[in-house]
Amino acid sequence: SPSSWARYRREAWSLSPALDPFPHHHNVIANTVEDHTGGRRTLDARGLYQHAQASSALATAEMRYQLTRSLGVRWRPGRSGGWEIAGIPDPVLREFSRRRREIDDALRELEDAIGHNPNLHELDRIVLKTRPAKQHVPVDELLDGWRTRATALGFGRDQLAACLDRALELPEADPATLYTALAAPDGICANLSIFNRADVLAALVDLPVPHDDGEPQPLLIPAARLESLAHGFLASRHVIALTPGRYTSREILAVQQRIVARYRHGLHRGAALVPSPAINQALAGQPELTDEQRQLVRAFCTSGHRIQCAIGRAGAGKTTTMAAARYAWQAAGWRVIGTAVKGEAARTLGAATGMPTETLAWYLAHDDPARAPLDARTVLVVDEASTISDRDLDRLGWLAGHTGASLRLIGDPAQHGAVEAGGMFRVLCHHHPTHTPQLTVTHRVRDPHDRAAADALRAGDIAAALDCLDTAGHLHIVDDELDFYRQALTRWWAAHQSGHEHPIVDRRNTVRHQFNRLAHRLLQATGHI
Repeated sequence: SPSSWARYRREAWSLSPALDPFPHHHNVIANTVEDHTGGRRTLDARGLYQHAQASSALATAEMRYQLTRSLGVRWRPGRSGGWEIAGIPDPVLREFSRRRREIDDALRELEDAIGHNPNLHELDRIVLKTRPAKQHVPVDELLDGWRTRATALGFGRDQLAACLDRALELPEADPATLYTALAAPDGICANLSIFNRADVLAALVDLPVPHDDGEPQPLLIPAARLESLAHGFLASRHVIALTPGRYTSREILAVQQRIVARYRHGLHRGAALVPSPAINQALAGQPELTDEQRQLVRAFCTSGHRIQCAIGRAGAGKTTTMAAARYAWQAAGWRVIGTAVKGEAARTLGAATGMPTETLAWYLAHDDPARAPLDARTVLVVDEASTISDRDLDRLGWLAGHTGASLRLIGDPAQHGAVEAGGMFRVLCHHHPTHTPQLTVTHRVRDPHDRAAADALRAGDIAAALDCLDTAGHLHIVDDELDFYRQALTRWWAAHQSGHEHPIVDRRNTVRHQFNRLAHRLLQATGHI
């Protein structure tokens, strides 16, 4: 009932494991239904999760709107995206992220312990010591503790009051202006080439709106108005409906159409051709190549296409194959250079093939064809091509077209995706299979369970991939973040002492930085460096 819902909203407290205030919202949905016989059945809630993103955006919009209307708060860009209440100093925010500070302190203690005991005996004790015990603390006691901690940092009642009753009347932004900003290259299609209604809601709720005093604010509107704006954007001139529920912007569609047009225009143009004797000689110098690797070299060197794609699975020998192709092209008088989006991938390509390499950004910085490091006798090999954004692929195609260079792109769209809006490499491979050679046999992954897991991941079956890893004993469950550091570092060190390569990989910069610090400290303590 409305009264019980209001009571629930009033009495619900959300705390972090360290008993710090942790404001967020819950969307409460019944988990049972009544069937045709009058019996109660459990709801299959899997379909509800498809709407989690949209629900979160609507709840966020309503929460900000109500806080601004009832308390008069202003907003500032958040440290990790989104928006935070303006006026609360960073030291106070850090103080009330105590679990994060405990983890950081423990990691520093790990570093110190490693320095004194490089056999890692102290790691378990430090990890267990920082694990918070479950506590039940009265609300009044919690509030008093929070006030005391904030006051110690100079944030008392007066400073809190200064954060309130300061919101100015924000005129509702013009929908046409909002839609133009949302459709811009840095808008909804900055990281997506195809979007749905939930994506629009999520983009709108965090869209900065200029204000007269120079400080942007989020859209401060109720959830119902956010839905209306999202509906208006999807019906606007900026958006094209692809299939029911799936949309793209006219800007990114134009980018993709240019990529397709250049690809098709460059077919069978006599580009990067190598005579058969030169190919045979290059392949003879690489007797370890498999039949499919040899076929890829011949396809790349005899097609004559200005732009050609190839698919190579992880561990299938892409760089070894490209080394053979380099020998063939150079024997025919072509200049062969390489590139990749990531610097490490570019360095690996250069080391494995012997071709000069730079990052893709370096090539794209030369936007004047007259000064570009490409010419009509150049073959540019692009590794991990599935990670290239569509806009960068468009620019690279434009640069190659104006200089006469040939492009050979190789990657695995089932393994990697672009960080920014992308996907056209996959599209070109899918729609031109006869022009797209493939490397399908994995040589690097030897364990049958790991190989099965890799195949399941390529097929998008995450559950099956996890099952394969678990069966092989290669899936490890950790208790928390510190346990994760401890287990990974211990396994890395054991492999290192045995002379085996055991890299630690993580997508987050902060985690990689911390692992480097811990590993460096361990190598110092043991006299390796």
